[in-house]
Amino acid sequence: MDINSKATPVDDRPLPEDVGETPARLWSNFREETTAHGIPKTVTAKSRFRRIVWGIIFLASFAYFLYNFSLMLQRYFSYPVTTSIDIKFASLPFPAVTVCNLNPVRASKLPREFRGFLGVDSDDPSPTSDIPRKKRDVLPTPAPTESGNVSTSQSNSSSADGYYYEYEYEYDYYDYDEGFEMEQNFTIMIAHKNETQRQQLGHQKKDFIQKCTYNGRPCSGKNFVQFLDEKYGNCFTFNKGITNNGSKIPLRNVTQPGPLYGLQVLLYVEQDEYVPVLTETSGVRVLINTQADRPFPALAGFSVATGFSSSVGLTLTEIERLGGHYGDCTDGTGKRYDLYGTTYAYSSVLCQKTCYQRAVVRDCLCADAGLPVPDGTAVCDPANRKTAECLKETRDALRKDLLDCDCPEACKESVFGQTFGFSELPSASYKFDLHIDQSFERAPAVEYSGYKKQQRSLEQFIEELKKMDNPKIQKLSAEEASVNFVELTIYFEGLYYDKISQSPAYEVINLLGDIGGQLGLWMGVSVMTVLEFFEFIVDLFLPSKKRNGDLRNEDIELGPTSSKANT
Repeated sequence: MDINSKATPVDDRPLPEDVGETPARLWSNFREETTAHGIPKTVTAKSRFRRIVWGIIFLASFAYFLYNFSLMLQRYFSYPVTTSIDIKFASLPFPAVTVCNLNPVRASKLPREFRGFLGVDSDDPSPTSDIPRKKRDVLPTPAPTESGNVSTSQSNSSSADGYYYEYEYEYDYYDYDEGFEMEQNFTIMIAHKNETQRQQLGHQKKDFIQKCTYNGRPCSGKNFVQFLDEKYGNCFTFNKGITNNGSKIPLRNVTQPGPLYGLQVLLYVEQDEYVPVLTETSGVRVLINTQADRPFPALAGFSVATGFSSSVGLTLTEIERLGGHYGDCTDGTGKRYDLYGTTYAYSSVLCQKTCYQRAVVRDCLCADAGLPVPDGTAVCDPANRKTAECLKETRDALRKDLLDCDCPEACKESVFGQTFGFSELPSASYKFDLHIDQSFERAPAVEYSGYKKQQRSLEQFIEELKKMDNPKIQKLSAEEASVNFVELTIYFEGLYYDKISQSPAYEVINLLGDIGGQLGLWMGVSVMTVLEFFEFIVDLFLPSKKRNGDLRNEDIELGPTSSKANT
C-alpha cells in the first residue's frame, strides 16, 4: 500500500496582533518572574486589594532605599578619613640641630655708622643716654574732650571707667615701642650689607662652638654648617647632611637612646660682645628639625640661658596627610616657595614668606628687610609714610588670607616632641666654695673636705676651659664662666616613633556594599535581580519585527491540513 503525503505548507498568513510580546506583556512577565521581593505579589496576589497593598509596600521600601542612597552618596562625596596611630620601632636618623647666639652682631665689629645709631661707645659697648634714631612720622593723638571723649572718627571702645575713645585706626600703627622700633631700623641697616659683611659682623663658629661630642665620639665646628638668619645672624646646623661647600655627606643615625649617645655641645656666647639695645637676654637659640626643612629659629625654636646645662629628650612623630579630595595638603607641586632657594622641602611657612615678599615687591616696589631681599630690589624704609602704609596693608592682607597665597600644610611632616631638663652650670655649691672665708676653716673637717672636693672639681672645669685655644676664654674667672657658657645635650628617649597616618574612611567598595545591603534589606534585590532588570530593558527596546520574526520561525500549529492517501 502506497501512501503519499505532502509536507505541511508554511502559513504566510499575518500573525494575530496579540501573539507578539508587547511592552505590557513583557512588564507583566517580568513582575511575575523577578527575584525581587514584593514585586511578584503585585501580580500573583489573590485579590486586587492585596495586589494594591503589596504595591504600596514595595513603593515605600523603594522610597526609603532612595533616601538612604542619598545619604550614602553624601557621605562618599564628603571624602571622610580615618586617622590611625602606630608605634614603630626602628633605628632613627638624628635630626638637624641649629644653634644661634641670641646676640646677632658683635659690638667690637660694628661699623661706625652702626655705633652711632645704636649709641654704642667703642670702649664701652653699652648704649649712651642719647640714642639717635630714625623716627617714623607719628600720627597726632587726638586730645580728649572734657567728657573724656577723644574727637573723631570711626570705631568706639569703652573702658571700665566709662571713658570712650574714638580712633581713626584700630590701633596707632606708627606709635612703636622704642625697642621694637630700634630693632626694625637696625634690621633695615643690616639688610643693606651683603652676605659676607653680615657674616663678619656676627659671632664666629670657632668662638661659639667650643666642645662637641656625638655618640660618645668627639666632633668639632667642622661638623656644623653655617647659614645667615635674618634675626639672629650667624647660625650653625649640626647633621645637616651637607658640608659648608655643599657636598653631601651621610646622615648620623641613633644607635642607642639616652644622653650619652646624643649630641653634647659647649657654647661660648661672648657676653662682652653683646649689644644691649638689641639683646636684653643672654643665651642660645636652638631649633630641631629634619634635614630637608629650612630652619626658622625665631618661629619654632626655643632659648636656653647661660649658666645652665640644658638637656632635651626627643620623640619623633611622623604625620602623613591625605591630599586631593580628602584634605587640604600638598607636596609642593605647583607652589612657589623659592624665597630661600630650591634646596628645601615645601612647608607652609616657606610658601607664606615667599608669597608675602612677592606681594610687597609688587605693591610697595621694595622688599621687606626682615626677609631675603631679591636681587635688584630696594629695601623698604618704614620711615616713609607711604611705604609704611603699604607694608601694613600687605601684612593685614596676609593675616586675613587676602593675598591668595594658597599655602596648605605639607602632606608629610616630621615633628619632634621635646622634654626639657636644666641644671646649674657651675652649681651653687661650686660658687659658694669660691667665696670661702677664713672662718669656714673652723667648720667640721668632713664638711670642709666635701667642699674642697667640689672646689677642685670647679677648678678642674676652669682649667679645661683654659686649655681651649681662645685667649678670651683663658682669662675667664668662674663668675664670668657662669654667664658665658651654655651646655646643651640633645638625645632620643627611645628607638621608636609614632606614625600618624590618614586613610580613606569610605571608598567605592564601602559604597557598593552599603547599596547592596540596603537593596537586599528593603527589597530583596541582588546582582542577579539587576541582571534580570537589564534583560527586561533589552527585551523592551528590541525591535518588534525581530520579535515577530523569531515567533514565525517557531513551530506554530495553525490547524489540521488535508492529505490524500493512495492505496
